[in-house]
Amino acid sequence: MTFPPAGTSSGEARDSRAQPARRTALHLVLLGALVFVFCWPLLFHGIPKLSSDAVVHAAWDKSFSNQLAAGEWYPRWLAEDYAGLGSPVFFYYPPIASYGASAFRFIFGARDPDGWFEAGYGCFLAVLLSAFAAYYWLRSHAPGEAALAGAAIYVIAPYHVAVDLYARGATAELWSFVWLPLILLSVEAMGRGSKWGFAGLAVSYALLAMTHLPTVLIFSPVVLAAGFYLARPKRALAAGLRAVGAMALGAGLAAIYLIPAMFDQWKINIGHLVSADYDFRDDWFFRPFAWGLDFPAQLAILNITMFAFIGILLWVCLRGETDSHRRRAAIFYAGVTVYAFVFMSQLSYPAWSLIPDLRFVQFPWRFGLLPPLAAAVLAALSFSRLKARRPRFVLAAAGVLIAGWIGMTLWTAAPETTNWRGNFDAALNEARIQAKSKPGTCEYLPMSAGVVQTCSDKASDRIKMMQNLLAGHAARSAFFPAGSADATAGSAAVLDWKPRKVLLDVDAPEAGALELGHFYYVGWSAHIADTSAAIPVGPSEPEGFLELSVPRGKHRIIVELGTQPTEKAGRLISLASLACLAAILLLASRRERDDTES
Repeated sequence: MTFPPAGTSSGEARDSRAQPARRTALHLVLLGALVFVFCWPLLFHGIPKLSSDAVVHAAWDKSFSNQLAAGEWYPRWLAEDYAGLGSPVFFYYPPIASYGASAFRFIFGARDPDGWFEAGYGCFLAVLLSAFAAYYWLRSHAPGEAALAGAAIYVIAPYHVAVDLYARGATAELWSFVWLPLILLSVEAMGRGSKWGFAGLAVSYALLAMTHLPTVLIFSPVVLAAGFYLARPKRALAAGLRAVGAMALGAGLAAIYLIPAMFDQWKINIGHLVSADYDFRDDWFFRPFAWGLDFPAQLAILNITMFAFIGILLWVCLRGETDSHRRRAAIFYAGVTVYAFVFMSQLSYPAWSLIPDLRFVQFPWRFGLLPPLAAAVLAALSFSRLKARRPRFVLAAAGVLIAGWIGMTLWTAAPETTNWRGNFDAALNEARIQAKSKPGTCEYLPMSAGVVQTCSDKASDRIKMMQNLLAGHAARSAFFPAGSADATAGSAAVLDWKPRKVLLDVDAPEAGALELGHFYYVGWSAHIADTSAAIPVGPSEPEGFLELSVPRGKHRIIVELGTQPTEKAGRLISLASLACLAAILLLASRRERDDTES
């Protein structure tokens, strides 16, 4: 129990405790205002429509939220994807960003048929939560005002909003910015002996794993290094080993997603992610600048400004600093920046060549998500020195760099701010048409799909391919293929079509093939409703549709994608991990209570 200082009334004590809470609330309000200033177009126009991935993510999020609203708590097979031909995308793609977007379905519903606003509001929420997460992380390094300054830098760092949001529309990577500060907060707390650090690291690491796997590959070495290096010297080994254990528990918590994603990849066109279209050697930091500056060149310039900013603040932090904790933190995050630079450049070629899974990061410039963390913590650590001494050169240089970042963000956001009240230009209208057609992406096509060999990265081309495949038949319909004996005499009607279960009424004068306007995927099965007799299924040639070998006669046939073995294994591991987490939390609570009583 704590007591107010001598001569202080209980009312004054309550006021003194309330003041930090009021300051924290004020800081959070200011961060919210900053996020609004940079992200307000999302609230009026939805996800940036000319960003690289907006069409796909808007379509995915809308399909995901539709199935979620229908009672499917974890949609994996998207029935509306690929213009209604279906896709196993969420067996492999992490779901957190789509859950975040789905939270806004109750606001928009049918008024947002293309999913632009659900996706856009989800992105706004991600940026807002990342600002709050950075603030609470930085509060462990510096006072409130300094943490506020560092969190503001985290938000306006160009890779965060200008690149990931407005240029790329990379919703999953954008959401990863929420979990990175929480992971660092947990691992640093664990190094200081916190009883809650282990559980915090496990949960935040699991959330990152269910948000964006390339970021997991990039960030995991940083987490391990922080566990060993940032702990108190006598706790370093124990803290590092506990960090390994917490990350393992986090992977177990995320197994419900990770197990199907890792062990069912043979069922889809996942090789497209590491094909010649995504050769990592095309996106090095050091490369000839093309006329007009292509995207990697623009990123290289932005990263140079980040490195300069970090270098200036590192000099301020280390100059005359006597606090060992602050020095270690400054040096560590400078090292994180060096790590990012090495893996963005040709210096890391041996690692890219020898570690096969690293190629799933695809682009070396993705390591650019690390410098904003370093810039944020160094801004917080140097804030008091900059405020007290106000060195003109440092403030001027930092101000110029920050002004450049703000200008970059405004420039990339310009298409959204100029198309006010739905007055879209031709490119935006084309994006809306593509979103309605649910074009999907090449890597999540079932391997047997007929468009795999000629799949294009251009959404409009994929839409045409799928229309040619259907050749006059509607998606999610049942039909006897042209040329079969039953094509004219037989009939098939769809009685009910749910994402993972279809009910058909079939009249087949002769045994033969029946096709569904729907992609085949390993795991789909069929049986006669009355007798439960199994019906052989497989991919049609050359379309790759789901083809049933129906027997002669009239039948009610159920076609379904049941719970897969990898789904069952993932659920069991996640449940076991959740039980371990609950036991750890209970133990930590008891230890804290015992310490309080003693």
